[in-house]
Amino acid sequence: MRDSNKQDAVIRWASDSDVPNLAQVHIDSYRSAYVNIMPALYLEGMTLEQQLKRYEALLSEGKEHVAVMSVDERMIGYLVLEHCTDDVAQHRHGGEIHSIYLLQEYCGRGYGRMLLDWGIRQLGEMGWTHAIVWVLKDNRSARGFYEHAGFILSGRERLIQRGAELVQVSYQRTIS
Repeated sequence: MRDSNKQDAVIRWASDSDVPNLAQVHIDSYRSAYVNIMPALYLEGMTLEQQLKRYEALLSEGKEHVAVMSVDERMIGYLVLEHCTDDVAQHRHGGEIHSIYLLQEYCGRGYGRMLLDWGIRQLGEMGWTHAIVWVLKDNRSARGFYEHAGFILSGRERLIQRGAELVQVSYQRTIS
């Protein structure tokens, strides 16, 4: 897919051959996104071998839909879509943006919004009426990104473990 504002960007569904790049983009983007939010030891402890296994399993299981974004044939980001994992009744018709990450040098240039909009369209084509995303409560940048894209804070919170106990908040938006 090409976007009129970003002629150099291509978004497509991931294949097995993308696993090595996916794993590296995951590590690099995760570390930059969560510096000073997640414990440094947790971020530094991420290994390429772990991420290779993770993405091999993710693609082979097929429960989640993984897409990659490339610019000039270089993978710069990815997103993962799935059925909403939240058990709230209103989310039974929701698709979840499980992950969306870009390499740091591509942030703030419109690529993230392009990838998000593409993902929301895909959720709509899959039949979901709502898009849901969970964001770390302390990640002001990501929260602003979703709010700017029309997501509304739902008031739900949950705890996750990433080297420490962290709070996530849920956002949602109607897919039109």
